[in-house]
Amino acid sequence: YTVTQGSYTIADGTEHGKTYTFSGTAQEVALTAGYQLSCEQVVAGMATALTVTDAEGKPVSRANIYQVNKDSNEATKLGKTNMKGKLAYTFGAEGEYTFYAEKANSGRSWNQRVIVCERTAENEGKPFGIMTNGVSEPNVKSITWLTQIDGSAAKAFVKYSTANDLTNPVTVEGNSTIQTFVQSSHGDALRSNKVSLTGLQPGETYYYQVGDGETWSDTQSFKMPAAGAESTNFFILGDIQSSDTANLSHVLKDLASDETVYDFAIQTGDAIDNVTEYVKNWRPFLNTVNSKTLSGVDMIHVMGNHEYYGDLDGEISNAIYDLPVSTQNSWYKMEYGKVCVVAINNGTKLAETLADIAENLTTDCIWKVLVAHEPIYGTASVSATPEIISSIEKAGFDFVFGGDDHAYARTYPMINGEKQAEDSRGGVVYYVCGDLSGKSNEFHKRDEYVKAIPHNDYTGMYLTVKATEETFTVKAVKYDGTELDSYTETRTDCELGKHKVTADIVKKSAPVAVDILLDGLPYESEVKGRLINVVKKEKYYLVDNNVFTAKGRVIDQHGEPLMGVTIKDKNGKRGGITDEYGRFSIIGVNDQTTLVFSYIGMKTLERRASRNLIEVILDDEGTLMKDVVVKQHNCTTISMRPEDMTE
Repeated sequence: YTVTQGSYTIADGTEHGKTYTFSGTAQEVALTAGYQLSCEQVVAGMATALTVTDAEGKPVSRANIYQVNKDSNEATKLGKTNMKGKLAYTFGAEGEYTFYAEKANSGRSWNQRVIVCERTAENEGKPFGIMTNGVSEPNVKSITWLTQIDGSAAKAFVKYSTANDLTNPVTVEGNSTIQTFVQSSHGDALRSNKVSLTGLQPGETYYYQVGDGETWSDTQSFKMPAAGAESTNFFILGDIQSSDTANLSHVLKDLASDETVYDFAIQTGDAIDNVTEYVKNWRPFLNTVNSKTLSGVDMIHVMGNHEYYGDLDGEISNAIYDLPVSTQNSWYKMEYGKVCVVAINNGTKLAETLADIAENLTTDCIWKVLVAHEPIYGTASVSATPEIISSIEKAGFDFVFGGDDHAYARTYPMINGEKQAEDSRGGVVYYVCGDLSGKSNEFHKRDEYVKAIPHNDYTGMYLTVKATEETFTVKAVKYDGTELDSYTETRTDCELGKHKVTADIVKKSAPVAVDILLDGLPYESEVKGRLINVVKKEKYYLVDNNVFTAKGRVIDQHGEPLMGVTIKDKNGKRGGITDEYGRFSIIGVNDQTTLVFSYIGMKTLERRASRNLIEVILDDEGTLMKDVVVKQHNCTTISMRPEDMTE
């Protein structure tokens, strides 16, 4: 409270009395109540419990609970709590109610407002909003749906068969729970149902129905992704976030009629504008996006900021999408064929989440894809900090897809925040995936973009992706089928195991000869005793803005250039070798970087990195390696004639 100044009058027998003034500083006093009154989810006509606890969270028995009439403000006693501090109660009708708890000579709670949800009618009692969701395990199908409460049982079943008439079906039971959608003055309640099918066969088509054992859906179908398929195909939908689903419907019809067989799909978040609004938001969305319109394709749902409005832990979306995790800043991976998809649920700790991914992500998939609702190189804002870029590159992602900005953009391949040639295999390509909403956000063109299109220039779009062992092709398509952009990244011959190198090498030590052969390739050599291991270079990444490229030349004590000298960052993973003129170039160093120069037969030397050209002189150590063996690691075997190698 605050009463910083005022006046008061004291009667002293005179007509006006004596008036005094005062002043003081503002004071803050915490307003507390002796008891807390809480209520479980409340549905009209279904039993619930009102719970009273004290300041320490302990149950309060024999506390009186009163309902306050919103018109007259009069209180009506409902009853007393039991030994567990609970009062069982059933509300006869939906609506907004106010309660408080009180115990004589002990304390009182604040008034507690409770929304009693309507038992919402849906689809004449038949299953509604059937979804086939992304899965983290192979040969599994996750199926979810909603049903109205009235006339349905609290049971969830899927019966399925490889025969389209469901001959000899297998029946699997799952879970059925009550899901509420609570707004400020109204609520809806339905049954949320989930069943997981396991042990399915790759490439097989299945037919199925969902229901409670008495009432069943129409028969639908899905086809499991084939094992060892030549390509993995998927499509990406950006923000939908609208009850006007005309463009979305058009897109899904086109995708369903496409000759391409899609293995899965991705939605980048903000599919729903307000997740607590069932009738205005979820109903039109599920009428449009469901297992039938998606042709049974698994949909990976990324949580955006709107999925958390009024639902901080994402419980509503989790019930409908069967997510592995739904909390803010959480992440999970899903693998389909040649593609590993890592999804990040929206939050304020992107850098920390990405650091965790960089340390813990493992996959055998050829292509790595990251999906986060907020884009890294956005058209509205950029979140590409050195820490974020470092983790993305360390994790080895090839592509990063984001939504949120209601625009389309594709960057050049990026390394350490610097754009590379458009056809470069090195680097990460970042996308802003467009949208299918009616919204248009702030739009900025950036130097990192190869292409960028504001919302009003397409009004609705999606992406398709085809991933093979050799290539990864992304196409941006307007809702009417017009192609807006296309980009293909191609793996190198070395990555495909097809690389061959030839060189005229005479009278060179084995390590130098190997380094000559590896010059310009994404591989490096490691000398360990009598072995030379050839390994793939790790991607470098930055943790500092104050970076530059160190350049220079290495010579011997006679002034002759040394080719094949190994240069490494003493405390990092950056490095390189000198060319035939002794020259080197090491990117991503800073003023604190120590470079280590090593060469067989020469003394190892350390030098501080400099922005100026560095000249390094190595002294002869007088020792050479003998009986050298070259060992292959993830590349073509390198062989040389013994007579062409010096001792």
